[in-house]
Amino acid sequence: METNNNYEKIKKEIEVEKQRRKEEDKKNKKIINQIKTIDKLKNKLSKEEAKLNELIENTQNTKEEKI
Repeated sequence: METNNNYEKIKKEIEVEKQRRKEEDKKNKKIINQIKTIDKLKNKLSKEEAKLNELIENTQNTKEEKI
């Protein structure tokens, strides 16, 4: 009887741990996706910044040519 109780107790602990890990994995996956999104936005921002700098440079060159 005691062996059965120990078995049930261990089985329950394993299930609880599985559930905890599953929830933790879910949170980690969310965080990883957020990091990926941030990286994509940083890359997009860098590209837009480069375009803007090029535009500013072209505008300044055009002004200098007119003078």
